[in-house]
Amino acid sequence: MTGNCPRCATPVAAGGRFCTACGARLAEVPEPAPSELRFVTVVFCDVVGSTEMSTRLSPDVWGAILSRYFAAATEALSRVGGRVEKFIGDAIVAVFGAEQAREDDAAHAVRAACAIREHAVAEGNRLRAARGLDFAVRLGVASGRVAVAAHRDSSFAIGDVLNRAARLQSAAAPGEVVVDARTWLLTRGAVTTTALSPVPAKGFPSGLRAWRVDGAQAPAQPDADPAFVGRDDLLSRLAGYLRGGLDARHPAVALVEGEAGIGKSRLLDRCWQDLAGDVDRVVVRCTADGSHVGLRSLLGLDEALARVDGRAAQSQGAGVSARTLGEVRWAIRGRLTALAARRPVLLVVEDTQWVAPALMEFLADLVSSPVPRLATVLIGRDVPIPVGQATTVRRFPVPPLDPGDSRRLATLLCGDIELHDGDTLNQMVERSGGNPLYLTQLATLAGESDGRPDLFPPSAEAAVGANLDLLSQPARRLLALLAAFAGRATVADLTEAASTLDFAVEDPLAQLVERRLAVLADGAAECTVPMAAEVAYRRLTVGDRASVHEKVAELLRPRVVRDPPEVERVAHHAASAYTAWREFNPGSDDERRAATDAARSLCAAGRFAILHSAIPVALGYVTMARDVDVDDATTVLELAAVEAYARFASGEPQVARSLVEAALRDVDPESHRAAAADLILTAAATAELFDGERDRARIARAQALARRSGDPGAISRALLFQAYGAIETGDIPAAQSALEEAATLVRQASGSLSRAEIYGNLALCLANGDQPAAAALETCERLYREAGRADLLRVAISCPMAYLQHMAGHPEAAVDTLSTAGSVCDELGHRHGLAAVYSFRAALAERDDDLPRAAELLGMAADVYGHAGLNDPAGRARARQAVMAVLAGSQSPSQLPTPHVRAARWADEVLALVVAALRDGDATPLADVLRVLDGVRGAGVRSGVLLTCVRVARRLGDLSLVAAFGERVQAAVRLKSDVRLLELVEAAPERW
Repeated sequence: MTGNCPRCATPVAAGGRFCTACGARLAEVPEPAPSELRFVTVVFCDVVGSTEMSTRLSPDVWGAILSRYFAAATEALSRVGGRVEKFIGDAIVAVFGAEQAREDDAAHAVRAACAIREHAVAEGNRLRAARGLDFAVRLGVASGRVAVAAHRDSSFAIGDVLNRAARLQSAAAPGEVVVDARTWLLTRGAVTTTALSPVPAKGFPSGLRAWRVDGAQAPAQPDADPAFVGRDDLLSRLAGYLRGGLDARHPAVALVEGEAGIGKSRLLDRCWQDLAGDVDRVVVRCTADGSHVGLRSLLGLDEALARVDGRAAQSQGAGVSARTLGEVRWAIRGRLTALAARRPVLLVVEDTQWVAPALMEFLADLVSSPVPRLATVLIGRDVPIPVGQATTVRRFPVPPLDPGDSRRLATLLCGDIELHDGDTLNQMVERSGGNPLYLTQLATLAGESDGRPDLFPPSAEAAVGANLDLLSQPARRLLALLAAFAGRATVADLTEAASTLDFAVEDPLAQLVERRLAVLADGAAECTVPMAAEVAYRRLTVGDRASVHEKVAELLRPRVVRDPPEVERVAHHAASAYTAWREFNPGSDDERRAATDAARSLCAAGRFAILHSAIPVALGYVTMARDVDVDDATTVLELAAVEAYARFASGEPQVARSLVEAALRDVDPESHRAAAADLILTAAATAELFDGERDRARIARAQALARRSGDPGAISRALLFQAYGAIETGDIPAAQSALEEAATLVRQASGSLSRAEIYGNLALCLANGDQPAAAALETCERLYREAGRADLLRVAISCPMAYLQHMAGHPEAAVDTLSTAGSVCDELGHRHGLAAVYSFRAALAERDDDLPRAAELLGMAADVYGHAGLNDPAGRARARQAVMAVLAGSQSPSQLPTPHVRAARWADEVLALVVAALRDGDATPLADVLRVLDGVRGAGVRSGVLLTCVRVARRLGDLSLVAAFGERVQAAVRLKSDVRLLELVEAAPERW
């Protein structure tokens, strides 16, 4: 094919293997892949007032004018790598980068647009003089991704970017070139522009941000940098080194290198600010326009020196063509020496990846034979070391900014921009890779308000895209697959995934390894340039992305059994596949299949998060699943079960209740017994919180469904509610037995909804049961370690664990444990968890005989429960608070409330009897307390209640009851080996 060199844009002949201008290899430049997405720049040009002119002129005359215009425009566009896409009447649409991408496509497009404008001005002057007619054009230039199909007669680019270019053209004044945000970001250092007001445009609710191109030359003053962060140490080292060369203390040749946009020139500009005043700066820019292979850059150095000393360049004037290269180099060196003798000189050579051999030889001579008071800086991506005394050369690599500095810079760049959501800043930092230019571009894109901004730096897409076009099409697609696999995948997985795109991986993988874009180790390929993989992925069509993500989810799903965290990757890929299918082929079988798969996968990920007590994470997955359009009954029940539990666990029981009622009203429970059982049990839990009564019939129904389902997660939760019943009746050993069985099942289940409650209540049974405190604490600590980093699960375990620590004689550790648990609940907004922490702190205070503090903490617990709408636990805490306040002497017994007593709940019955005894001043109800407590199994729970009853009996003056309760206290604390209460008893035996 004929075309242009991908490096320097010089036209090349069909069949050529190398560019005749720059020597770049052409044989490896492939044909563009069919139907792929590419980052391009579009030029839309239209004639102003063409209808009027066409009516005033003969068709053949008007046709001749248009022919000259079309020919000039086509030549201006094609000369720098553009392809005329189509003619629409007298309008021209051209695309840059549809066939072969180049890093500077946008700059070439804008300069071509300026050339067309100049032709139109000349044509207008001619027609005005000859015919009294005004001829003018207006042009719009926009950059972005389009779909291209190379098998058409033209590149056939399709996409929103063409509409943007057309809208900008329509808004331009006659003779104006107007560009969009991405084009401006790509060309702001190459052409002179002026910001315009946003352009109102159909289909773009908030208008298009736009800039007018004032000239095709680079601006005299670059844009001011809003911030300079993370480079202080590098700046200090570079400035110190260069100052030594400028002061003639040592030769100084600095190689400042790094990727495009990393801040090399910005670093040197800041360095120049420190050095300026008594130093001249000479700047030479190497370019990729083909001239860098000859003498142009060396002669450019001579011209730069002339601008500094005010004399004509040695390379200009009559006879220059007769001068030898040696004579030119000798003359330039002489001028540099004379200039440095007058004032120190800082010689800067930029973009040295394009340095010409002639200039490099001259620089090597400077290194071998230094000029006093001359410091040289070579700036580029991969800066070559000049041949000569390389020991005098020092490299200054410019690394990416670290995440902290990237965040600081992004915050400064965004200024007053209102970001679309809290995650936008994180995306900017991540996608920039620490590149300041990319961050600057992303900050501009973040200000776009039409939906979520496409946060990907245009310079990265342009630069990386140019290099990707040197790869074969299969190699590009393999790189895209690596991106889909998050940068690393086994060769076997890549082979399976590649089958969806109809290519084999062996040769493409070898090409990626050869180009150092990937490495192979232990049967897996890993991408070494994540940005390249991301750009390759962005080139995949929506349909290809859908197929790829569906295949990856299919590959990962069987691995969840042996590697449970993989469930989250499955969810990601299933959701990505659904999103792509919905966009690519809505209403199709593919979309419906993907919807069901995505919803189920997201629910599984939500269960996994709940299993680790990561409730906010679970709610995030639920929210994503809610956005999936699915009506499968099984999936609907599963989603409702996961969300209802997550809402309940996060302190939103009313929302949970509504979700359960809606799901069970609309869907037959038999369609998904395990999920239905979970829903019914969640409903029972919310009813108990709000109404204070246990719905035994509902619980029995759920337990039957769980058993019939055979699901270990559902069965374990049914056992939890069985344990609740045993705890209510005071049978702590039976409850502990059910909970131990449930804990075993939870460890087998892939997504139990009640791990936190099972472990928390098992820990509570360890504290309340007969097992000695030290041994029970050891078991509880093992459960705590098993919880890992699951915060809410650790809170559920840590409350009874603190109680056991206190029993075991470690009161300081107990206080610290509850303090940590309270901080976690407060941070997560977990209200009833925070109330439980206050209640346990109150229990410790009572054990320490600090009754005023116990009353205060119980009041705090009651307030939190009440604000959460949890009336039953709030009433219980308020009654216990009043009892402590009366015993502490700060409240009158007559103010004691009447607690609500639930049937078959021994603790409620005991609390009511204690309140009645105190309020009436009559110890008789305490005799009934003895009867109730004698039926309770569990030394730990008995000792706490008996401790309160001893105090009540003493206040009422019934010494026989004091003795009866005291005898039971001593028996319970000895059975439990409760060190703390034993100390209390032995310190004042007369009180017991």
